[in-house]
Amino acid sequence: MKRTMARIDVDELLLRIGREGAGALLTRGEAAAMIASRVRSPQEAVTTARNRIAMQLDRSRNRGNNVHVGGGLAAQPDGRYTIDEIARWCWVHLDPGLFKDLPTVPRDIGIATAEDCLHFSVRGKEQTFPGSLEDSHRLIAALRAQQEAYLAEAAAEKDRRRQELGERFKKKPK
Repeated sequence: MKRTMARIDVDELLLRIGREGAGALLTRGEAAAMIASRVRSPQEAVTTARNRIAMQLDRSRNRGNNVHVGGGLAAQPDGRYTIDEIARWCWVHLDPGLFKDLPTVPRDIGIATAEDCLHFSVRGKEQTFPGSLEDSHRLIAALRAQQEAYLAEAAAEKDRRRQELGERFKKKPK
């Protein structure tokens, strides 16, 4: 049985991206087709290039949400990607010059230092890094205590649920 790949008109896709801007949502297939149309070598078949790019997108999505730290790619809950994320991923992993025409959203990055700690924020996500070894140890101890509390809470919930199910399915005497 021969599988047929969905036909995606890249020119129509680029027109839609132009209309919708950096927030345009692309499916995995649309993203792969758009990227493959720009990076495919003349000797490579279109389907081969699309499959290669689609697999790279999948691997990057599994790495996490930060393209600059782990090489990851952020996706929407339904699996689609914004053109902004695709453009940034292409700039990091492929030739940035081929994708400079894609719309993006400026990212606000703030870094502040105060009293031996580093505070870093990108797009509303904030992180604080301890400035000394003692601060790091205190933070690790606090996080371990928090983890133990979560694990104890999860174990209690599991026991409660198991007890509830046991009572629910207990055979009633006739």
